[in-house]
Amino acid sequence: MQSADGPPLILDSLRYFVTQAGVDGFRFDLGPALGRMAHGFDPRAPLLEAMRTDPILADRVMIAEPWDIGPGGYQLGQFGDPWLEWNDRYRDDMRRFWRGDAGMLGAVATRLAGSSDIFRGETTRTVNFLAAHDGFTLADLAAYEQRHNHANGEENRDGHGDNLSWNNGVEGSSDDPAVQAARRRDGRALLATLFCSRGTIMLTAGDEFGRTQQGNNNAYAQDNAISWVDWAGRDTVLEAEPLRWRLCGRRMWIWAARRSCRRPMSPGWTRAGQHWALCNGKTPSGVVSRYAIGAAG
Repeated sequence: MQSADGPPLILDSLRYFVTQAGVDGFRFDLGPALGRMAHGFDPRAPLLEAMRTDPILADRVMIAEPWDIGPGGYQLGQFGDPWLEWNDRYRDDMRRFWRGDAGMLGAVATRLAGSSDIFRGETTRTVNFLAAHDGFTLADLAAYEQRHNHANGEENRDGHGDNLSWNNGVEGSSDDPAVQAARRRDGRALLATLFCSRGTIMLTAGDEFGRTQQGNNNAYAQDNAISWVDWAGRDTVLEAEPLRWRLCGRRMWIWAARRSCRRPMSPGWTRAGQHWALCNGKTPSGVVSRYAIGAAG
């Protein structure tokens, strides 16, 4: 962002939405464009520095999609504090794991613990997600091995071809109770993994109750039933799953527990007991607690 007029316009626009609309934060599509200089991406570019230090913007939540199609466009982990960043490595590693790919345990452990191989420093800046506004929905991950974008008019050539997805034996919708049960199990597993991971979580509207786009992973131009949230057709069995609500409650409890401590939480394995510990020294009970203790970190 090197033009003379661009940065002031961007800053004024952000300030307007904060002061006039009460916006808490912003997510920036194609985020590296904000810091691209003549020599390449620079996390200390003038515009990014201005956003960090601006008296109106400094305490807002700033989230970057840390990639674009420009030179040096993939900048995951490079924005620095206080930016949060979409973590596509989390998305891909978790999809591979639940698809059944071999050799994924080490990567999954790292993603569950906050992706410290990507985000260095004291704070956890990862935004963990499994599905977003583009690509497959969470339900479609377990129902389609291939994209089905024929309705887009591009002969099914548009959209990403490698979705790291699976179909549980049947491509697309199925009336087979066994297939439906397997897909619900996968949905519960994916949601549980997301909620039990350290960092900020992002859940796309409708993924909590099995929204589908019938395998279309590039539905931005479909202003119809393909892309709409089908409230009447939601999966009420998945929606009523008590584990999901327990996980939500657990994350809120962890957040409250952390705020009540005198020092920042530093979750990790102890060398002697090999267990998770709260910052007050107590050991949480239950499998969910052992994973989720760093989820709000």
